[in-house]
Amino acid sequence: MPRMSRTLMVSLLGSLTLALILGSWFRSGWQSSKREAAALRSAPAQRAQLRLGELAMELTTLLDGLRTREDARPYYHYQNLFHDPRSVSLGKSVSPSPLVDATGDPMIEAHFQIDAKGQLSIPPVNEEFPQFSRQASVAEDRKELERLRSAQAAFMDTPALLASSDPELTQDDASEPTASSAQDTLLAQGTPRDPAIAWPNEYQQAPVQQARFPEGAYMQNSAPNMVIRELDQKTNLDPSERESEREPSVEVSTHGFLWRAVQIEGRDELVAMRAIETPAGTLSQGFLVGFDRLAEWLDSREPEGMQVSLHYRPSPTSGDLSIELPSLAHWYLVSGAPAARARAESQARALVTAFLWRFFPLAFVALLLLIAVVVVVARSERLAQERSAFAAAAAHELRTPLAGLQLYGDMLAEGLGDTSAKERYARLISDEAQRLGRVVSNVLDFSQMEKTGITMHARRSNLAKSVGDICERMRGPLESAGMLIELQLPDELDAIYDDDALSRIVQNLVDNAEKYTRDHPDRRMHIKVDEQGGYARVSVSDAGPGVSRAARSHIFKSFRRSSGDDAPAGLGLGLALARALARKQGGDLSVHDSSLGGACFVLTLPSAKS
Repeated sequence: MPRMSRTLMVSLLGSLTLALILGSWFRSGWQSSKREAAALRSAPAQRAQLRLGELAMELTTLLDGLRTREDARPYYHYQNLFHDPRSVSLGKSVSPSPLVDATGDPMIEAHFQIDAKGQLSIPPVNEEFPQFSRQASVAEDRKELERLRSAQAAFMDTPALLASSDPELTQDDASEPTASSAQDTLLAQGTPRDPAIAWPNEYQQAPVQQARFPEGAYMQNSAPNMVIRELDQKTNLDPSERESEREPSVEVSTHGFLWRAVQIEGRDELVAMRAIETPAGTLSQGFLVGFDRLAEWLDSREPEGMQVSLHYRPSPTSGDLSIELPSLAHWYLVSGAPAARARAESQARALVTAFLWRFFPLAFVALLLLIAVVVVVARSERLAQERSAFAAAAAHELRTPLAGLQLYGDMLAEGLGDTSAKERYARLISDEAQRLGRVVSNVLDFSQMEKTGITMHARRSNLAKSVGDICERMRGPLESAGMLIELQLPDELDAIYDDDALSRIVQNLVDNAEKYTRDHPDRRMHIKVDEQGGYARVSVSDAGPGVSRAARSHIFKSFRRSSGDDAPAGLGLGLALARALARKQGGDLSVHDSSLGGACFVLTLPSAKS
């Protein structure tokens, strides 16, 4: 199996499995959360739609009752003065309409009438005789009259209601007919003429109430102001002028009210209108529903959080929460319910957010577990590779000194070679044995450090003397290998350290310097002891290839080396062991550029002065 293939396979399989599990969980959980959120968001609209239906039925009942009551109201109440046909008084008499002081229903804002000549009037205002107007609100009533007259063109959009039965009566004729002329017209006609403009079919189908009135009563209701003028001229009526009980009668047809949308001052208003057929022409009467009062009525019946209003639309608007009133075409109750929607939106978002808060932390934990598994697998594979490399390096490191020992030992045992060089052979055997001892010592020390740690016995000693002694013991083998040792030692520099640990550290640094400068023309090694920043320092510099900045981050780790495959053989344990020993004593070991052009390893130890 190729190198790293097991780690790669575990990574791929683990990633795929985790992706499938997390994807399935996220998909099902997200869809469930979205469904629940959608249900929460739609709940206010469903409740509002149900409530709109209830309000539509209530409002329809209210408006139908209002229209029914107005259908029953006599047509002559819609003018300022009227003569009651049921009155027992003799002669001419008129009274203020009951609509002068009150509309008769809190939902009605105003009553109005458009006579056969196109003149619009309202019951509270008598423009010819102001004393009969409602005195408590003259200015407001005049303003309302002008407001309605400004919208008269909209009322005229219903031509059948505004058509005159007498083509000679036009809006240009502002004079009011006298009793005699109107009576002559009636006697000449006998029956009302057909209207100049045909009525819409809906009016043909509307209920019609036909009533017969005494001719005198009808004439007084047709021209009540004329009656006032005549009464002003005659305070006492002659009995001979009293109307006969058998006076002729006339017929008046009253059509039922129909709802209309009329725009007044830029706002759609709800108006009910009806046609009154009289011998003198067709009257148009209507009443205006007060939108402010209607809004108050809706407010009093709205559930908490809803905002319901009445709107007129020729066609429904898509996306609106609305319902058309059964008896009012194109009139819609529209609900906003912003508070309820805001609460539902907040709850829906909280639901989705809660799922995400559950999913992502657990997904993150699962991802960490996958990474941990991959790291463990990678580490075990790396350790296996390191063990293999260590075995090969250990075999090489051990074989070289063992071969030297065997060679020189055989030469001494068999008397071979130069018999005068026995002492040199013995020295070489001793050097190789020391080298072998250092390799074995590094392995044992590293193994002990990994398992139980290393016990230190740091004490105050002369660091310059200890380093000098170590170098002197190593000088012979180093000089025989071609190294030139330069020592720069003070007479005395006390520090806190362990003698054995210091010896292992310096020996590893010196061995490394000798090993990495074997093929270099400049084989100098500079060893210096000084004090800086409250620490005693031991610097070992060489003129070798040095340590690259990229390699400085890992050369102090076990089984890691500063160069590639062409580097001198080694176990990769010396520097790791040296730094561990230095830090165990309260110091450290670092690498820098050397003034000789190679590497400079600096050992710092606690100074005895600190």
